[in-house]
Amino acid sequence: MVDDVSRMLRYIQPSGDEVSLDFLLKSTETKDYLTQLRRADMGPATILNYIKNMIRYERFQEGKKSLQECQAVLRKAKKDMLSVYGRLLEGDHVASEGKTMFCYYCEAILILSHFQRPGAVEAITTEEWDNRKHSGGKVCVAVSEHNTVTMQIAVFALTIEEAAMLDTYCTWIHPDSIRPDVDNTNRLFVLPSGTEIRSATNDLSRLHQHYKLPNIKSQQIRRTVETDVAAIFTEELKASPTTWWVKLRDLQRPECGITFRHLGRHIKSSYRELTRADDARATANLTLGEKNPSTRSRLSRLYALTAKGVL
Repeated sequence: MVDDVSRMLRYIQPSGDEVSLDFLLKSTETKDYLTQLRRADMGPATILNYIKNMIRYERFQEGKKSLQECQAVLRKAKKDMLSVYGRLLEGDHVASEGKTMFCYYCEAILILSHFQRPGAVEAITTEEWDNRKHSGGKVCVAVSEHNTVTMQIAVFALTIEEAAMLDTYCTWIHPDSIRPDVDNTNRLFVLPSGTEIRSATNDLSRLHQHYKLPNIKSQQIRRTVETDVAAIFTEELKASPTTWWVKLRDLQRPECGITFRHLGRHIKSSYRELTRADDARATANLTLGEKNPSTRSRLSRLYALTAKGVL
C-alpha cells in the first residue's frame, strides 16, 4: 500500500516534501496517472488496487489526530479523578461507578500517556507494581509477561503524580475487588467481581463514552507518536542514544522503553545505558506513602483546589 500511494502522490505532486490533501483537487493529474498505468500494461485489478489504496490513505489523513486530541480524555477526566483521589485518601464514600472510572483512568494513563499496548496493561501484576523503582524523579515499572505482538518486556516511567494515582487505586480500590474464591492471577487491574479485566481497550472506550468524547484506540495514539518521532529525529539523533533520549524527554514523549518499530532497538539500548547506574542505587518495593510523602501532599493540594473550584 505504501509504495502504491507514494508513487501516485509523487506523480500528482511532483515537488515539495510535505504531503497534503491538495491531490484531491487535482483530477486531471489523477486521470493522467491512471492512464499511464494502463499504458504500462497493468491490469484492471492492479489499477483498482491503486485506487483503493489512495482512498484508504485519504481516509487515514482525514481521521488522523494530534497527540493532544488523543489525550483529551485524560484532561477532561482529571478534575473528577482528583476528586475521587481526595475522597479515597480521606476515607469518604466513593460510589462503585466512581471507583470503576478511576480504574479506567489509571489504565488510560498507561495507554494514552505512556503508549503501552492493552495487553501489557491487562498483564501487569501486583508484584510488578510493588517492585517499581524510583529513579531520576520517575517511577519505573516493568511488565514481563504479556500477550502483545512484541512479547518484549514492557517498561514505562510514570511521573510521581501518575504513580500516586495508581498507588491509590492499588491501596484503596483493588483490595475491595479481591474475592477469595476467584483467581485473578494477581493482576493489578481487576473487575468488581474479582476477575482480571477482560479488555483494556474496552475500558478505554467506556471512559471516552462517559465523557462524551470520540474513542481513541491504542493503535491510533501509537501511530501518532510514531509519526511525530519520525519527523523529529534525524538519523544522527537516532544513532546517538543519549542525545535523542534527552530530546525525547524534553518533548514529553515517553521516557522509558517505547518499542516503536523503527526506534525499538535504540530505545532498548538507551534504557539499559541510562538506567544501569540508577538501578544500582534504586530501591525496590518503595511505597509512595512512606518514602515519598510529598507525592500525596502534592495531589492533596490539587484536590483541595479542585474542591474549591479553583481548578
